[in-house]
Formats: sequence, structure tokens, C-alpha cells
Amino acid sequence: MGRRAGMLVNFHHLRKYVDWQGSVEELCDLLTQLGIEVEGVHAPAPECAGLVVGEVLARDPHPNADRLTLCQVEVGEEAPRQIVCGATNHSVGSKVVVALPGQELAGGMRIEKRAVRGIASEGMMCSAREIGLGEEHEGILLLPEDSVVGAPAFPLLCVVELSITPNRPDLLGWIGLAREIAAATGAEIRAPLSHFNSSAEDPIPIRLEDRKGCPRYLGRVVRDVQVAASPQWLRKAVADLGLSSVNNVVDVTNFVLMEWGQPLHAFDLDRLRGPEICVREAAPGESFVAINHETYTLEADHLVIADKGGAVALAGIMGGEGTEITNHTRNLFIECAYFDPPRIRRGSKSLGLSSDSSFRFERGVDPEALEPVINRCVALILEVAGGRATSGILEACALEHLPKPRKVAVRGARSTEVIGAHLSESTQADILRRLGCEVEEAESGTIEATIPSYRSDLTKEIDLIEEIARHWGYTNIPYTPPEMSTRVTEVHPVFVLNKRIREFLAPRGWAETKSYSFAHSDCSDRLLLCASSPFRQGIRVQNPISAETETLRTTLLGSLLDTLEVNTRRGERSLRVFEFGKVYPRGVEGLLGAERHALGLAWLGQAPIHWESRGKVFDFFDAKGTCEALFQALGVMEFQIEPFEVE
Repeated sequence: MGRRAGMLVNFHHLRKYVDWQGSVEELCDLLTQLGIEVEGVHAPAPECAGLVVGEVLARDPHPNADRLTLCQVEVGEEAPRQIVCGATNHSVGSKVVVALPGQELAGGMRIEKRAVRGIASEGMMCSAREIGLGEEHEGILLLPEDSVVGAPAFPLLCVVELSITPNRPDLLGWIGLAREIAAATGAEIRAPLSHFNSSAEDPIPIRLEDRKGCPRYLGRVVRDVQVAASPQWLRKAVADLGLSSVNNVVDVTNFVLMEWGQPLHAFDLDRLRGPEICVREAAPGESFVAINHETYTLEADHLVIADKGGAVALAGIMGGEGTEITNHTRNLFIECAYFDPPRIRRGSKSLGLSSDSSFRFERGVDPEALEPVINRCVALILEVAGGRATSGILEACALEHLPKPRKVAVRGARSTEVIGAHLSESTQADILRRLGCEVEEAESGTIEATIPSYRSDLTKEIDLIEEIARHWGYTNIPYTPPEMSTRVTEVHPVFVLNKRIREFLAPRGWAETKSYSFAHSDCSDRLLLCASSPFRQGIRVQNPISAETETLRTTLLGSLLDTLEVNTRRGERSLRVFEFGKVYPRGVEGLLGAERHALGLAWLGQAPIHWESRGKVFDFFDAKGTCEALFQALGVMEFQIEPFEVE
């Protein structure tokens, strides 16, 4: 599946993992204070706060209309409500969103008790469009099966979108986010438990030929599953992630990925040749067809999962078409592994192939969480697809290449100095314990913390100091203005000159621009410079990041013409721009000695229409006149103006 820009979290679903008692707005405030960026909240329209959860007790045909149904809906009152509905996607037992009489919906429509084709209707079962959650209105919204009848429906419909920084891969799962909230509030965290019976019928061999690329690989076998559509609660959870439901097995792997932040993959066991699993380097030129039906030619640096016949998955990136789960699949091999992050990053980039899995693997997953993750996946598959777990955990491991446990010492006095507020050593130790660290306090005031395996970002003392500051609260740090001595200093002559030029040009309709001091290698050709022009001799950059930064510019004209071109594409027809910048003429010893300050002006179009003229197109003489007026304003009486030589 393709990677999204943000991480989506259903507010109600998150509260299953942590005992959060506040509102969604209070949760967003807390996350923001912890440095976790909240991109937005997808929620019903504010006027829909009174919506309630209902359960369909009976669904009968409307006696006077073929396309309507007559439903008895329990909403937590003494008696069910009779509601006429035009949708067809609900059945007896469905949990639905109900607007009772008096409730206002998105767009201002107010629900009242009224007759529909001669039958009284005492409310409405709502679609997404009616409550401001999108344009979908072909069917009504169906809620998870464990929704409480009569409870407010609003929290169940709120989805928070978060932007997670690359150094915090532990927050790319709901459980990691719950850990962070629990550490900040002291709330109880509730990790899901997995209980099921298993046998040892299928000891499928697993080999790690590339031990550094895959230091740990776990697998389990599940037989006799029934691949079908997912139950409603799973379809709703997957939809909240912005994904389309595929089938019950694939949906479970996606669900557990988002729950734990740990990718998994399910293979059709009967299509694995051997069956066996081998994690190895790809053979140069090896061909692989992915589940997106695209064919990729692999290189030796690519890491693959292979069976006896060849590659069946791009490790950590995407599965193969030949072993994907279909409606005919009956037996599964479930994969849960730890892959080398740089290796996955290089493979994903070289192939131009990114997924939710590669997004997490290339940042690093928790190598110690593989057992609970794969057990959770198997337990959910047994719940929604039936079957039997016919193996224990099958494992291959290269301990020498796994991340080693880390201990980091933090000095209490140093923390106080950096944070700017006094925190006792016991307070600092308590914060680190809540973050999952094992803490030992020394009499010298030093705290030694053993870092949990899921916090790969904590490697130095300053990292722990930052964590202490975050969870103590940035708002608790007292404001202390910096102490500094002030004195009047001489202003650099270049700044004085720039200010005078700016004061001359800006009132006359000139706009100032800024650009980088680099130029494209073909800039000289675009400017039509003569072969003998000194402006062709730009200083080349040894390691340019792009073609646009291959040389240091020798003139500002290229940058100014680029600015005019961009504005022309956006509809500007008359524009005057200038830039102060540095240029680097060739032939001067040393790069610093080559640096020169320059002023460039460029304009296009024509002069404003005046009653004495119709508007004249700008030409060389306009440029000459502008320069003469500028030099005179600056007190420069001797100067020479020459046309620019072009081919």
C-alpha cells in the first residue's frame, strides 16, 4: 500500500490503548506541547455534537414505498425509535449514527418528527455527507460493533492527523502514541493481549543469507482460513486510516501495522515453493513482479525474501504478485522481521517504490516487539478468518547485527543548566522511568538510564535532557531574557549602500528579490554570452546537489531572468525587479577572494500608459536612464554604461 503524508488516528480507537479522559481538543493541545505536530482533526460539523449511537433492532419494508425501510432503533431511551431510512447497507444489529428530533445537521437542516409516506419517522440514521464528514451519501455510516448504544457518536467519528518527525519511528503506531500520552499524564496504558492455541505441525525452515540486512526474522503458519470481506469494525478501522478494505487477512496486517508501527506480510503458503524462506541479496538483473503488478529489475544491494524458486517479496518494501492473498488462499505464512534501515532506504529510493512498510523500516522498528506483534496478527486472523495456528514462532536471528542495549548517563546539574530551571534528580529520574527507561541514581547526582529498545533516537546525554524538558513541560520553564551588553557599532559600508539603493528603487515600483548564489551549467548559453565573455568562466562545485547548483554564478542576470520567467508564467506582463547578491568571477586566487558584491536590475513589459504617451516598451535607453539616475542619487559622477555583449 502507498505511503501517506500524515498518520491518522481515530480518537475513540486511541482511547482503547490509553486511559485518556479528556476531549479531542485537549488531546491535540497535549500532543502539541509534547512536540508532536497535529496537522488537523477530521470531525463532524460542530453543530452535530448531539449525535448518538443507535442499534438497529428490526428492519422491515416500508408498507408504502419499495425503496424505503422501516427500522426500530435503540438509542438508549425507554423505548426504541421508529426511523424511516432510504439506505440499504444496514441490517439488524448494525450500530449507526442517529440524529434525534431537534438535532441540527451540517448545512443547517434540522431533524423533526415527521411522516414519510404516511409512516412516522422519529429521527435519522446519518450518512457521512449529512454530518459534514465528506460527500459520501449512498449509504449510512456504520459504527464498530462494540460502540455503546446511547453514547455520544461524535468522539467515534473524530480522526486526528499527525505529522511524525523522522527521529521518532516509535510514534508511527497507536501503541507508541499511547505510551507517549501515558508518560505525560500518568494514565494507564492498555496493550492488547493475544491468546490462542497453536501446534507445531509446520517447522518451515528460515535462512538468513544476508545476516546484516535482516538480523531477525519471525514467521508463523495459519491453516484453513476463509478469506472474505472484513467485519464491519475492521473495515471502519481501515477506512479511518485512509485505506480501502482488501480482505480480512490483508486488513488485519494493515491494522496491526498501524497499531504497533511494525509492518508484517502475509504469504499464500501454498504458493511458496519448498516451502522455505531465505532472506538474501538479489541477483544482479533478477526480475520481480510486485503486488502492484509492476515488474522491477533488481540489483545486488536490494534485499529480497525468496523461496526455492526465486524472490517472492522485496524485503521491507512490498510483497510479490505470485504469493499475494486472494479469495482462493487457504493457508498463510505470516512474516514479522527487523531489517537494516539504511538498506531498506536505499532499496526504496533506487526503485522509486515507497510504502507504509518501507516508511517505517527505513526509520527503524523495535526489534524486541516482534513476538507480541506477530502473535497479535495471528490472533486477529483467527478471529476474523478462522483457521488453525499450526506452528509456534519460527525464528532466525543474527544477534551480532541487532541494535545493542544502550545506557546513557545524564548529569542532574547539567540538565538544570540546559533547561534553565531547577529540577531535582528524583524528578528527572521519575520522568525517565515514565518514558520506559530503567534508571539508576548515583550519589554524585548522575542518572544512568537504560534506553528501551523502541527509542532508537536516545543516544546521548542531550537527548535525555530534551526528553526531561518535554515531559516536565516547556510552559513550566521560566522566561529569562538573555543578558547582553549593547553598544553602538559602525554599520558596514555595503549595508549602507544597499539601503540607499533600496530607498531609491522601491518607491519607483521596483521589487527586491533574493536567490541562491548558484547557477545551472547552461546559464551562459541561456544568456547568449559570447564565447570570449569572462562571465562564462564560472567556478564549478565539486558535489552539486542538483543541476541548478553546478557552478557559482558570475552574474546576477540568470537569477533575475529566472524570476521574470516564473512571474510571466503566472500572468505578469509588466514587472521590475532588482537584487543585491554575490557573484564569483573566475581568475581571482582563492574562493573568498573571488567573492564580489553586485547589484542587478531587470524588467519586462512597458512603461505605464500616460496622457502624453500610449506606453512604451522598455529598451536599452530605459535601462541607461535608470542607471544614470541611480548613480546621480548615490553621488557617483563618473561611470560608464555599455551594452551587454551576446552572440
